[in-house]
Amino acid sequence: MTIIRGKLQVYLTSILIIVVSSIVFSMHSFQPVRLLAVLSEMVIIAVSLVAAYLLGNRDLHRGIPLGLILLSLSTYFDLLEALTGMNYFEFISVALLAVGFPVLLASSIYHIRERKKRISEFSAVLSNSLEGILLLDLSENILYPNKTACDLLGFGEEQLKMKKFSDFLSEEGKEKLREARSCLFSGKNLSAFEVELITSGESPIVAEISLVIGRNANENPDSIILTFKDVT
Repeated sequence: MTIIRGKLQVYLTSILIIVVSSIVFSMHSFQPVRLLAVLSEMVIIAVSLVAAYLLGNRDLHRGIPLGLILLSLSTYFDLLEALTGMNYFEFISVALLAVGFPVLLASSIYHIRERKKRISEFSAVLSNSLEGILLLDLSENILYPNKTACDLLGFGEEQLKMKKFSDFLSEEGKEKLREARSCLFSGKNLSAFEVELITSGESPIVAEISLVIGRNANENPDSIILTFKDVT
Protein backbone atom coordinates (compact mmCIF):
# COMPACT_ATOMS: atom_id res chain seq x y z
CA MET A 1 0.00 0.00 0.00
CA THR A 2 2.89 2.36 0.82
CA ILE A 3 4.44 1.68 -2.58
CA ILE A 4 1.18 2.50 -4.37
CA ARG A 5 0.80 5.76 -2.43
CA GLY A 6 4.40 6.64 -3.21
CA LYS A 7 3.79 6.09 -6.94
CA LEU A 8 0.66 8.24 -6.75
CA GLN A 9 2.61 11.07 -5.11
CA VAL A 10 5.24 10.91 -7.87
CA TYR A 11 2.65 11.18 -10.63
CA LEU A 12 0.64 13.92 -8.91
CA THR A 13 3.84 15.89 -8.27
CA SER A 14 4.81 15.49 -11.94
CA ILE A 15 1.40 16.79 -13.03
CA LEU A 16 1.72 19.76 -10.62
CA ILE A 17 5.18 20.64 -11.96
CA ILE A 18 3.90 20.53 -15.54
CA VAL A 19 0.89 22.72 -14.74
CA VAL A 20 2.89 25.32 -12.81
CA SER A 21 5.72 25.50 -15.36
CA SER A 22 3.25 25.80 -18.24
CA ILE A 23 1.47 28.68 -16.51
CA VAL A 24 4.78 30.41 -15.82
CA PHE A 25 5.93 30.06 -19.43
CA SER A 26 2.60 31.29 -20.78
CA MET A 27 2.25 34.33 -18.48
CA HIS A 28 3.81 36.64 -21.08
CA SER A 29 1.07 35.88 -23.60
CA PHE A 30 -2.69 36.07 -23.14
CA GLN A 31 -3.71 35.29 -26.71
CA PRO A 32 -6.85 33.03 -26.58
CA VAL A 33 -5.58 30.68 -29.30
CA ARG A 34 -2.22 30.27 -27.56
CA LEU A 35 -3.91 29.72 -24.19
CA LEU A 36 -6.22 27.07 -25.71
CA ALA A 37 -3.23 25.24 -27.19
CA VAL A 38 -1.46 25.29 -23.82
CA LEU A 39 -4.52 23.96 -22.00
CA SER A 40 -5.12 21.19 -24.54
CA GLU A 41 -1.53 19.94 -24.31
CA MET A 42 -1.69 20.12 -20.51
CA VAL A 43 -4.80 17.91 -20.60
CA ILE A 44 -3.02 15.38 -22.86
CA ILE A 45 -0.05 15.28 -20.47
CA ALA A 46 -2.25 14.87 -17.39
CA VAL A 47 -4.35 12.11 -18.98
CA SER A 48 -1.20 10.24 -20.08
CA LEU A 49 0.31 10.37 -16.59
CA VAL A 50 -2.92 9.29 -14.88
CA ALA A 51 -3.29 6.43 -17.37
CA ALA A 52 0.33 5.41 -16.70
CA TYR A 53 -0.36 5.36 -12.96
CA LEU A 54 -3.56 3.32 -13.28
CA LEU A 55 -2.03 0.84 -15.72
CA GLY A 56 1.11 0.59 -13.59
CA ASN A 57 -0.98 -0.99 -10.82
CA ARG A 58 -2.32 -3.72 -13.10
CA ASP A 59 -0.87 -6.94 -14.40
CA LEU A 60 0.57 -5.37 -17.54
CA HIS A 61 3.99 -5.28 -19.16
CA ARG A 62 6.03 -2.52 -17.48
CA GLY A 63 6.81 -0.98 -20.86
CA ILE A 64 3.19 0.17 -21.26
CA PRO A 65 3.14 2.74 -18.42
CA LEU A 66 6.78 3.62 -19.24
CA GLY A 67 5.82 4.35 -22.84
CA LEU A 68 2.95 6.55 -21.70
CA ILE A 69 5.25 8.49 -19.40
CA LEU A 70 7.77 9.05 -22.23
CA LEU A 71 4.98 10.23 -24.54
CA SER A 72 3.68 12.63 -21.89
CA LEU A 73 7.22 14.04 -21.46
CA SER A 74 7.47 14.39 -25.25
CA THR A 75 4.24 16.42 -25.23
CA TYR A 76 5.55 18.49 -22.32
CA PHE A 77 8.76 19.48 -24.15
CA ASP A 78 6.76 20.18 -27.30
CA LEU A 79 4.66 22.54 -25.18
CA LEU A 80 7.78 24.25 -23.84
CA GLU A 81 9.09 24.71 -27.39
CA ALA A 82 5.79 26.31 -28.43
CA LEU A 83 5.87 28.66 -25.43
CA THR A 84 9.55 29.64 -25.52
CA GLY A 85 10.52 29.19 -29.17
CA MET A 86 13.67 27.32 -28.10
CA ASN A 87 14.44 24.65 -30.70
CA TYR A 88 16.29 22.28 -28.40
CA PHE A 89 13.02 21.62 -26.57
CA GLU A 90 11.60 20.38 -29.89
CA PHE A 91 14.65 18.10 -30.35
CA ILE A 92 14.10 16.58 -26.88
CA SER A 93 10.40 16.15 -27.65
CA VAL A 94 11.10 14.29 -30.92
CA ALA A 95 13.72 12.09 -29.23
CA LEU A 96 11.31 11.12 -26.44
CA LEU A 97 8.58 10.42 -29.01
CA ALA A 98 10.97 8.28 -31.06
CA VAL A 99 11.70 6.18 -27.95
CA GLY A 100 8.32 6.24 -26.20
CA PHE A 101 6.07 5.21 -29.08
CA PRO A 102 8.03 2.05 -30.06
CA VAL A 103 8.28 1.08 -26.36
CA LEU A 104 4.52 1.47 -25.90
CA LEU A 105 3.71 -0.36 -29.15
CA ALA A 106 6.14 -3.24 -28.59
CA SER A 107 5.07 -3.68 -24.96
CA SER A 108 1.37 -3.68 -25.90
CA ILE A 109 1.91 -6.32 -28.60
CA TYR A 110 3.99 -8.46 -26.22
CA HIS A 111 1.35 -8.18 -23.48
CA ILE A 112 -1.49 -9.15 -25.84
CA ARG A 113 0.45 -12.18 -27.12
CA GLU A 114 1.38 -13.33 -23.60
CA ARG A 115 -2.19 -12.87 -22.39
CA LYS A 116 -3.56 -14.92 -25.30
CA LYS A 117 -0.97 -17.60 -24.57
CA ARG A 118 -1.91 -17.76 -20.87
CA ILE A 119 -5.64 -17.89 -21.70
CA SER A 120 -5.01 -20.67 -24.20
CA GLU A 121 -2.95 -22.67 -21.67
CA PHE A 122 -5.56 -22.09 -18.94
CA SER A 123 -8.39 -23.19 -21.26
CA ALA A 124 -6.45 -26.33 -22.18
CA VAL A 125 -5.97 -27.20 -18.49
CA LEU A 126 -9.68 -26.68 -17.79
CA SER A 127 -10.78 -28.68 -20.82
CA ASN A 128 -8.54 -31.65 -19.98
CA SER A 129 -9.30 -31.68 -16.26
CA LEU A 130 -10.80 -34.91 -14.90
CA GLU A 131 -12.83 -32.82 -12.43
CA GLY A 132 -15.81 -30.66 -13.21
CA ILE A 133 -14.99 -26.96 -12.91
CA LEU A 134 -17.60 -24.20 -12.71
CA LEU A 135 -16.93 -20.46 -12.55
CA LEU A 136 -19.79 -18.84 -10.63
CA ASP A 137 -20.59 -15.22 -9.91
CA LEU A 138 -21.37 -14.22 -6.32
CA SER A 139 -25.06 -15.01 -6.92
CA GLU A 140 -24.08 -18.55 -7.99
CA ASN A 141 -24.98 -18.03 -11.64
CA ILE A 142 -22.81 -20.27 -13.83
CA LEU A 143 -20.45 -18.15 -15.94
CA TYR A 144 -18.27 -20.90 -17.35
CA PRO A 145 -18.38 -24.72 -17.18
CA ASN A 146 -15.57 -26.95 -18.44
CA LYS A 147 -16.27 -30.04 -20.58
CA THR A 148 -16.13 -32.44 -17.63
CA ALA A 149 -18.75 -30.40 -15.75
CA CYS A 150 -21.02 -30.51 -18.81
CA ASP A 151 -20.59 -34.29 -19.08
CA LEU A 152 -21.22 -34.94 -15.36
CA LEU A 153 -24.32 -32.75 -15.20
CA GLY A 154 -25.63 -33.81 -18.60
CA PHE A 155 -26.07 -30.34 -20.10
CA GLY A 156 -24.37 -28.34 -22.84
CA GLU A 157 -22.24 -25.29 -22.06
CA GLU A 158 -24.86 -22.75 -23.15
CA GLN A 159 -27.58 -24.56 -21.18
CA LEU A 160 -25.47 -24.47 -18.01
CA LYS A 161 -24.77 -20.75 -18.46
CA MET A 162 -28.51 -20.14 -18.07
CA LYS A 163 -28.64 -21.90 -14.71
CA LYS A 164 -27.55 -21.40 -11.12
CA PHE A 165 -25.52 -24.03 -9.37
CA SER A 166 -28.24 -24.25 -6.73
CA ASP A 167 -30.58 -25.57 -9.46
CA PHE A 168 -28.73 -28.89 -9.18
CA LEU A 169 -29.06 -29.14 -5.39
CA SER A 170 -31.69 -30.48 -3.05
CA GLU A 171 -32.74 -28.39 -0.05
CA GLU A 172 -30.18 -30.25 2.06
CA GLY A 173 -27.51 -29.57 -0.57
CA LYS A 174 -28.40 -25.87 -0.68
CA GLU A 175 -27.98 -25.67 3.09
CA LYS A 176 -24.54 -27.31 2.87
CA LEU A 177 -23.55 -24.85 0.15
CA ARG A 178 -24.68 -21.86 2.26
CA GLU A 179 -22.63 -23.10 5.20
CA ALA A 180 -19.60 -23.69 2.98
CA ARG A 181 -19.87 -20.18 1.49
CA SER A 182 -20.16 -18.67 4.94
CA CYS A 183 -16.96 -20.41 6.05
CA LEU A 184 -15.18 -19.47 2.82
CA PHE A 185 -15.96 -15.75 2.99
CA SER A 186 -15.24 -15.53 6.72
CA GLY A 187 -11.70 -16.75 6.09
CA LYS A 188 -12.09 -20.12 7.84
CA ASN A 189 -10.50 -23.30 6.52
CA LEU A 190 -12.95 -25.07 4.25
CA SER A 191 -12.70 -28.78 3.58
CA ALA A 192 -14.25 -30.51 0.60
CA PHE A 193 -17.83 -31.61 1.24
CA GLU A 194 -20.24 -34.04 -0.41
CA VAL A 195 -23.68 -33.26 -1.85
CA GLU A 196 -26.13 -34.91 -4.19
CA LEU A 197 -26.31 -33.24 -7.60
CA ILE A 198 -29.46 -33.48 -9.68
CA THR A 199 -28.41 -34.18 -13.26
CA SER A 200 -30.27 -34.58 -16.54
CA GLY A 201 -30.04 -38.36 -16.08
CA GLU A 202 -32.45 -40.63 -14.27
CA SER A 203 -30.54 -40.63 -10.97
CA PRO A 204 -28.49 -37.99 -9.10
CA ILE A 205 -24.78 -38.31 -8.45
CA VAL A 206 -22.86 -37.82 -5.21
CA ALA A 207 -20.20 -35.17 -5.78
CA GLU A 208 -17.26 -34.03 -3.69
CA ILE A 209 -17.10 -30.24 -3.93
CA SER A 210 -14.34 -27.70 -3.26
CA LEU A 211 -14.74 -23.92 -3.35
CA VAL A 212 -12.20 -21.13 -3.96
CA ILE A 213 -12.80 -17.38 -4.03
CA GLY A 214 -11.99 -15.62 -7.31
CA ARG A 215 -10.71 -12.06 -6.97
CA ASN A 216 -10.46 -9.07 -9.31
CA ALA A 217 -7.45 -6.80 -9.88
CA ASN A 218 -8.22 -4.93 -6.62
CA GLU A 219 -8.22 -8.22 -4.68
CA ASN A 220 -11.96 -7.97 -4.03
CA PRO A 221 -14.06 -11.18 -4.31
CA ASP A 222 -15.91 -11.26 -7.63
CA SER A 223 -16.49 -14.95 -8.31
CA ILE A 224 -16.39 -18.49 -6.95
CA ILE A 225 -14.42 -21.31 -8.55
CA LEU A 226 -16.19 -24.59 -7.81
CA THR A 227 -14.61 -27.95 -8.59
CA PHE A 228 -16.40 -31.28 -8.17
CA LYS A 229 -15.93 -34.96 -8.95
CA ASP A 230 -18.26 -37.91 -9.00
CA VAL A 231 -17.78 -40.10 -5.91
CA THR A 232 -21.01 -42.06 -6.26
